[in-house]
Amino acid sequence: MEKYDLRYEKNEAALLEAFLDLLLEENFADIKVSQICQRAKINRSTFYLHYDNKEALLEEMSSDVLNEFSVLVADSLNARGNELEHKIFEAFKYMAKYRRVLQSFNRELPGKGNFRNFFEPLIWVVRYARFRRFVNFNRF
Repeated sequence: MEKYDLRYEKNEAALLEAFLDLLLEENFADIKVSQICQRAKINRSTFYLHYDNKEALLEEMSSDVLNEFSVLVADSLNARGNELEHKIFEAFKYMAKYRRVLQSFNRELPGKGNFRNFFEPLIWVVRYARFRRFVNFNRF
């Protein structure tokens, strides 16, 4: 099957959705590939067309979310004034959009740390923005 086949994309979306639902219900270690397939309504062989194992699925899902979030945070660090507020707002919108994924990160997942570690960069951006409001750098 071609990677850009519509069936491929639908199956991948169904796998991600099913996996995310299961992550919110039980521990990663307790989730079986068969459960993911059953929830996604696909065959086990289709799962293996997409991923080698459930760890690969987790890695892809978390990498995508973390990479996008990292870009938002990096952009915020270079922003000024209203643009900074807009970038922070965008980061919070992103968190709302992917809240289910982020909630699943709150549980201990292999190699991913916890929820606070994930948000630490955004916390520093907000602190920096608040600091800049109190200190007028143009005076120096």
